[in-house]
Amino acid sequence: IDNILIKYADCCNPIHGDKIVGFVTMGRVIIVHRADCIKVKNYSEDRKVDVSWNNKIVNPRPVYLKVSCDNKPGMVNKLTKVFSDMKINLMAITAVGIKELEKIIHKIERISGVYEVLRR
Repeated sequence: IDNILIKYADCCNPIHGDKIVGFVTMGRVIIVHRADCIKVKNYSEDRKVDVSWNNKIVNPRPVYLKVSCDNKPGMVNKLTKVFSDMKINLMAITAVGIKELEKIIHKIERISGVYEVLRR
């Protein structure tokens, strides 16, 4: 499709390596969602377009994580140390792809007192 704007969905924030699906909006914009995004079901199949990642251009994309952990002294310090050691901005977590995100999640999961790390 020529001369069309491509945007990433804010609801699922796809990053390079995610399975993705695109939908053409009424305004001729392709919105790219993660294939497992709950909002995908809201789109009509006739608006669906094949999309894939450009492996030559990989830009950091925002990632939102939910961490379930003990509510005890020192927990926030342990979490922020992981982000600091990885040189990640805690208030604006970004990842260039799935492998980097998995590394971040794995490091958080290794902290004593962390029960679960979920990606929004």
